[in-house]
Amino acid sequence: MRAARRRLSGNIVALLILTGAVLAIDPQIGVASAATVVIDPGSYTGRYFISTTGYGAEYHGQQSFDLAAGQTYWIHQGASEFYFQVTGDGQVTSLSPAATGSGNRLVFNTVPVDHDVTNEMAAYKLADAAFPGYFGIFYNVNRPTKNALEAKINADAREKVKSLKDWQILQKNFDRMK
Repeated sequence: MRAARRRLSGNIVALLILTGAVLAIDPQIGVASAATVVIDPGSYTGRYFISTTGYGAEYHGQQSFDLAAGQTYWIHQGASEFYFQVTGDGQVTSLSPAATGSGNRLVFNTVPVDHDVTNEMAAYKLADAAFPGYFGIFYNVNRPTKNALEAKINADAREKVKSLKDWQILQKNFDRMK
């Protein structure tokens, strides 16, 4: 088994075992403390990163991590990050309104289930929540892209002159300018 050591603060050393477990070892008392923390993104289906692995590994869905007790960690989901602490007894405390800590769980505050993603005003109201707000889809409407709209305009114009050759179309336009 491979491991890496890292000095945190003072005499506390973190031992990162490459299975993902992080132990904080205080050489004064020789005790390692780790807590299993459950990260629950709720209905958020996007990716997130956690400070123990940095941006090298992305996570989706509910995950469990063995984290050093008494430390502060961050979760980054692409647009912003928020912090949480794992107390000495393994309890999770969120330092942001974006998540809630309860016991050994950190639960993302996601877009309410009854939110209508086709309502633009409702999306603006959610976006007005205190930073970093909610996780999830605020606004989603299926409408044609600019390219699709232009293709339709071209097809409609071509339909009007489909029996004519290109030079005849050009001649017709020149005749109109006389």
